[in-house]
Amino acid sequence: MSIKILFIEDNPDHILVTKKILKNTKEDYQVDSIDNPEEGIKKIFQQDYDLVLCDYRMPRLSALDILRSIKEDGKDLPFIVVTAAGNEKVAVDLMKEGVSDYIVKDAYYEDILPLVVKKSLEKHRLKKENERVEKELRESEAKYSMLVEQARDGVFIVQDGNFKFINKAMIDITGYSFDEILGMRFFDIVAPESRGVIGEKYDRGMMINQRNATFCEFKMRCKDKTIREVELSDNVIQYKGMVAEMGILRDITERKKSEEELRKAYIELKEAQEMLIQSEKMAALGRFSSGFAHELKNPLGIILGGLEFLETILSRETNTEAKIAIQKIKETTLRADTIVQDLLRFARPSELTIETINPNDLIEDNLSLFKYRIPSSNIEIDTQFAKEKILIDVDKMQMGQVIFNVLVNTMEAMPKGGKITIKTYKATLPRPLRKPACAIEIIDTGEGISKENLSRIFEPFFTTKRDRKGTGLGLCIAKAIVENHKGSLMITSELNKGTDVKILLPINKKTEGDR
Repeated sequence: MSIKILFIEDNPDHILVTKKILKNTKEDYQVDSIDNPEEGIKKIFQQDYDLVLCDYRMPRLSALDILRSIKEDGKDLPFIVVTAAGNEKVAVDLMKEGVSDYIVKDAYYEDILPLVVKKSLEKHRLKKENERVEKELRESEAKYSMLVEQARDGVFIVQDGNFKFINKAMIDITGYSFDEILGMRFFDIVAPESRGVIGEKYDRGMMINQRNATFCEFKMRCKDKTIREVELSDNVIQYKGMVAEMGILRDITERKKSEEELRKAYIELKEAQEMLIQSEKMAALGRFSSGFAHELKNPLGIILGGLEFLETILSRETNTEAKIAIQKIKETTLRADTIVQDLLRFARPSELTIETINPNDLIEDNLSLFKYRIPSSNIEIDTQFAKEKILIDVDKMQMGQVIFNVLVNTMEAMPKGGKITIKTYKATLPRPLRKPACAIEIIDTGEGISKENLSRIFEPFFTTKRDRKGTGLGLCIAKAIVENHKGSLMITSELNKGTDVKILLPINKKTEGDR
């Protein structure tokens, strides 16, 4: 691309000489000339010139007059003054006014002119480049101020484990002042429970070989000792000629709380959904069981009556095999009759006969039924009853059946012996009731229940004790009885580590205020 030069000169001979000199260079110079200073000024603004050559003295206007005029109107380009006789004072005056350079019309003019033109063009290019860089730096600083200083996330630089730079958000997040943070190590703001996540990375200094950005979440300890959940994104940078780490810290405490609340709400919704489905299934099964049990009850009664008749007749006989056969049939029929009775209790829970009792007495009454069995079973019983007065309104017979059933299951889960811990204490019913309750907790050290079976233990007819004549209705009926009392039955267990059965029942209103 041609370099356009305007030469303002009133001497035609000198114009010809100058054009010839510039034409003979290797550069692609396009030189225009004009002998009228005023018209020269106009031409400078009308066309896009790269450089101006101007004679020092001309009629009406001097080179300095022309330079001042174009500078006042905002024109910035290299301006070289050509003078017939130069001296040091003239040179100083010209340079003060912003002239790029000046050339004397002497014997060296032909050699000096191309060099001065090239030097002035390069000087101007560098000046423009510097201005561009300075502008970009100013813009970068403005962007930095907007992005870093006004950012809601904390931005910091750590070098040798120490804070070297922080933005305002770091002060807001941590609670420390600017001077306090810059005197600390990064590890100082990490909560003890998260030091395993962060490791000793910052405390020992930078991981020099790290090149990719890292991301982690940890608990941060603020100045006021509160703990905040934060997430950190960081990368290795060069800071003041040394390896450092730049990090962006975001406070996610509220987000974590929302996520946890959402997770709990989801779990509760799933549990409610499962309970609703199970309730519908149980209601349908209950209707079916009721009709089924009634249909079986009469035939079983007839069979039992017939067996008793045969026993009476055969009592006078000596046929041992027949007696054994009848006894086995009778035992099986009685077992079937028990299942039918359980089905009826499950399908149609009997009306509650409520009385106010002490749960400790209820437990002691049921434990007395096992007093001869416990020593031979090598089972230790530890009762930890509440010292405060607790009364519950329950059907004593039905709730006794629940306690008895749980104790039987507990002892059967410890064929080689073990320990049963029975506790009573005040608690709270689960959502949505959230009312004061009495907790009856029975803990054993037995075989435990696998996760797969634990999810099915309240299903009717589900049992792992077929070889021990289990019907799979005991816990199902127990749960129905507890829920009929507006309570809750919960079981937690781990295989080979034991089982924890917790029965929650509403506290008698007269003792509710004693909490």
